[in-house]
Amino acid sequence: MNEMYLLERIGNIDEKYIEIANKTVQRNSHSVFNLKKRWYIPAIAACVVLLCLFLITRNYNVENKIVLEKSKGIQASFTDEAINIISSADLVELTEEQIFNDFNLIIIRGTVKNIRNIVIDTGSFTEYNALITIDISSVIKGDCKVGTEIDILIPCPINEDIWVEDTGVISGVRIGMEGIFMPVIYDESSYADYGDGHILYMTDIAAYGLMDGERFAFLEDGRKLSFFEWTFTNISSHFTLDDVERYIESRIR
Repeated sequence: MNEMYLLERIGNIDEKYIEIANKTVQRNSHSVFNLKKRWYIPAIAACVVLLCLFLITRNYNVENKIVLEKSKGIQASFTDEAINIISSADLVELTEEQIFNDFNLIIIRGTVKNIRNIVIDTGSFTEYNALITIDISSVIKGDCKVGTEIDILIPCPINEDIWVEDTGVISGVRIGMEGIFMPVIYDESSYADYGDGHILYMTDIAAYGLMDGERFAFLEDGRKLSFFEWTFTNISSHFTLDDVERYIESRIR
């Protein structure tokens, strides 16, 4: 019950008081309207913000998801999460002669332009790797072209807190670092069978990949050469990448 209605119901009230009450009702009506306006504006703004966040998140997920055309029962995506793992494995014994000549690989020199960690989900467990992008400056073996970029799958994620046995060389790779990389060329026979019908075809991830993280790369971090000394006994840590390049060229059949 408002003031004007109450005055009218009482009766015998001076008209000026009814007029004052009427103005008060109109003023209060405007106040209520303004209150509603103040409520609607932040509510609409909040909805817009939520919509933007949804669209950004949706696009972010789409951009990070890797489309696997041939693989079965596998999901893969790029990840920015802080990965901290410890793992170990046994290396199959190989000579440098075998490495340089017995595999379908390319040998290139170049600079690391990008590093993206990858999470591979089989449904029962997750596996972490990374893609490194190399700007090729020299081709020692293979059909790649100088001045182009290629992606190479490496067998560990890249993070300062990560230690993965048998990836001691490549786990030290960083953007801007120069090196010599010897990845195999993936084909239809390149796949990982995780069991229960979960199969990852490597060509769904990249065209090239390192067989392990020790013996298929030489990295120069500005101070010394990083490589697997137990296999390449004729190469010194005092070598430059120019020295390594000439040595590899002399060993390729």
